[in-house]
Amino acid sequence: MAERSPVGAQSKPRREITNPPPRPSTAGFATNAQPSAQGHYPLQALGHHTLHRVHSTHDNNDWLGEAFPQRVFINPLDAAERGIRDGDLVRVWNERGELAIPARVTPRILPGVVDIPQGAWWSPNENGVDFGGCVNVLTSERWTPFAFGTAQHTIMVQVSKQDGQDRQDRV
Repeated sequence: MAERSPVGAQSKPRREITNPPPRPSTAGFATNAQPSAQGHYPLQALGHHTLHRVHSTHDNNDWLGEAFPQRVFINPLDAAERGIRDGDLVRVWNERGELAIPARVTPRILPGVVDIPQGAWWSPNENGVDFGGCVNVLTSERWTPFAFGTAQHTIMVQVSKQDGQDRQDRV
């Protein structure tokens, strides 16, 4: 009996268009996920869809913002190592950009990973630090191979407690 492949992975039209590999692979895709970058940026950041928005639509809806505030989710082990407590304003950065948003310390995220809901509006201060929590500040400009969209996965970052707890008002 022939080995079965995932649905559509070996379909002729898909293969002719993009020539996908027989098994999913992201090896070599992320530009800063190599071991040399991990020393400076030891945490993997992900961007997920949130109940607050439909991509970026409704980010200016105050009720939804109160119900689902923009924050970075971080594991208690990673937070403790950095002196971060739930609700602290934190700095999330890599070589591409920097944002400052509150932390949500939770064991529901794996150690070594942080999660920032995608779709937040960019709201930089005079130094270019984004206080809106826009994960795209941290992503590569390189498109994903099949969807040709932003890569909100395999983003390597560092997180630290923000100096001073002042928040910029969102635009």
